Amino acid sequence: MNRHEKETIVLRVRSWKILSMILPPALGIFGVAAVLKGLEAGGARDFWFVVATLLALGALIQRVLSSRVLLDSKTLTVINPVFTYSCAREFVRWPALRDDGGLEIHLRDGRVVNSFAFGGSLISRVMGTGPKVVGEIFNWLDTPRGAPVDDMRAPRREWTRMPSSELTFCLAAFLAVIGLIVRAVA
Repeated sequence: MNRHEKETIVLRVRSWKILSMILPPALGIFGVAAVLKGLEAGGARDFWFVVATLLALGALIQRVLSSRVLLDSKTLTVINPVFTYSCAREFVRWPALRDDGGLEIHLRDGRVVNSFAFGGSLISRVMGTGPKVVGEIFNWLDTPRGAPVDDMRAPRREWTRMPSSELTFCLAAFLAVIGLIVRAVA
């Protein structure tokens, strides 16, 4: 496989791509139906909580479905729902599968980074996703990529930033507060 120097390889579960296209609209339709039903019943108290719950659930699902592993010319990045781990390819010792089928990246300092995206589900075991991902990472490690990176020797862990998910969580909290106010007034 011929790879370009600046190409980023994105490793993610294929079924999660499909779910990420189906679930948000489904939650939106369900939310609109809940709002309309709440307004129709004249009890505008509870539907605020239903909508807030659906938004929070949607934000959580969005975070989970965006989990992936990125391989660019010099860096491996594991994006999990809460934390993102990045390190220079020279710092990666090897990828492996745990006994439960989950992907783990072994680093030169002895630490292990687990990937939520490849957590070892039954479907992944049946489809053979884990061994394919490990093979892809080994190919990436074995491909010569030029000079090593000097400015990122140790792995970094930072909060996974996802503005759309964070905004959705804030909107859910806001609607829950409105629901509390409406309930207190009614």
